[in-house]
Amino acid sequence: MLYLKDYDSQNERSYSRYDENTGVYTQYVDKRTGRTCNGEIFDEAKGPISLVAGGQFQAKSSSASISLNAKTGVGHVSGASVRIEAGGFASCGA
Repeated sequence: MLYLKDYDSQNERSYSRYDENTGVYTQYVDKRTGRTCNGEIFDEAKGPISLVAGGQFQAKSSSASISLNAKTGVGHVSGASVRIEAGGFASCGA
């Protein structure tokens, strides 16, 4: 069974759908989506998580640090350049 909720008078501009056979839930909007929260946002997945951007991807914290932690490693690939800027202390090590 396929469940579909359309949020716009023009089909397929904004909708959510759930496919009962595959267990896949999808939200779609053709312009911009976002969420605002005065508290904590917590997402958890038992499997992999992928973030894919067709343009710039930015992670920014206005008042604290950002951490990447992994059990087996963290990789970085850049087609052009890598820039590290620190107002205080920066370190790289193994």
